[in-house]
Amino acid sequence: MKSPNTSDTSGWEARVDLLQQQLDVLVAKDQIRDVLYRYARGVDRKDEALLKSCYHPDGIDAHWSFIGNGHDFAEEILRPHQMGQIPNFKHFITNILIEVSDDRAFCESSYLFSQTLPLDDENVATLTNEGRY
Repeated sequence: MKSPNTSDTSGWEARVDLLQQQLDVLVAKDQIRDVLYRYARGVDRKDEALLKSCYHPDGIDAHWSFIGNGHDFAEEILRPHQMGQIPNFKHFITNILIEVSDDRAFCESSYLFSQTLPLDDENVATLTNEGRY
């Protein structure tokens, strides 16, 4: 790298601008990963407030047969007739790919979901499911 010329700061300013842009992208990607992990934790721990924190108030979720407001989804999915009655389940989020372009981001990730369902007083079944968010 060339020594800076104190009379020409445009090179340094451009470098600082580039570093700021790169930092902004890294922060955005980390925030998106955080939402994915909070979602998994919120569902697994049946934490409605944490699950709702993954959605903007006017955000939409299209999940299985549910299509609607994300906060409504958080309430619905944790009800006893849904996942709220299942004692043990875990979501694993993997292969997170995030592209940031200007003020928009596109994310794709894979998940592995495991749940243990009681069949009767003595027997359980462990089911797994995989997919893509």
